[in-house]
Amino acid sequence: MTIADWSVFSFGLIWLNLFLGSFVRQKSIAVTICRLDLGEEKMGKMSHEEFLGRLLRQNSHYAAEEFEVIGEYDGISVPLRCRCLVCGNVWDGNPDSMLRRNSRCPKCGRAAAGKTSGRSRTLTHEAFVERAADACPDIEVIGKYAGANTRLDVRCRRCGYSWDAFPVTVLRSCSCPCCTNRVAVKGVNDLATTHPEIAAEWDYGRNGELKATDVVAGSSKRVWWRCPEGHEWQAIIYRRKAGGGRCPVCAK
Repeated sequence: MTIADWSVFSFGLIWLNLFLGSFVRQKSIAVTICRLDLGEEKMGKMSHEEFLGRLLRQNSHYAAEEFEVIGEYDGISVPLRCRCLVCGNVWDGNPDSMLRRNSRCPKCGRAAAGKTSGRSRTLTHEAFVERAADACPDIEVIGKYAGANTRLDVRCRRCGYSWDAFPVTVLRSCSCPCCTNRVAVKGVNDLATTHPEIAAEWDYGRNGELKATDVVAGSSKRVWWRCPEGHEWQAIIYRRKAGGGRCPVCAK
């Protein structure tokens, strides 16, 4: 091989090395970008719960409770069934677009861009009441619906308890705070009403303003008790309900 041939060969190797190096770097950058876009340390599929968590952080429309995911997440490129809580539209959204492009209900998106005939994006009061009746027969809407982000008054048809909640919460949870013992209602589900024998040992002096009518039997609060013999001790309320947490002195 002559010097000229060797020079040409060496020059070709240099260019080949530069080309391969550039190709590898581009692939590495592409993979890195892909990882960043998906937000995953490993190139694996997110679980349904992980996707919803990321959607809550990255999509302002989902965070504002404008729509809900009613399908099961099965991959970043697999269409996912969603329902708009503003207009009621149901569509198959692109999970990747929801995360990276802040996509929303296409019908509401067109309305916001002025591409529809000017109809309001907000449900009418009658339409929301009808939807609430279908989704939660035990919950009665007694307030005026004024949009997805405005609380309204509702009432439980079973126990009669009234409270205010976001419309989306009414449609999703369909649960009464009183019936599920999330709040104590005097004369209905409070400790003094449901377990008077336990409430009889309530130490009103040591517990201050907290009364037996302010808590439910399943509460995790640690409070003071006083037995008929005058002994005082602390115990968690739900432990008393379960048969434990009795007077340690009398139990000896």
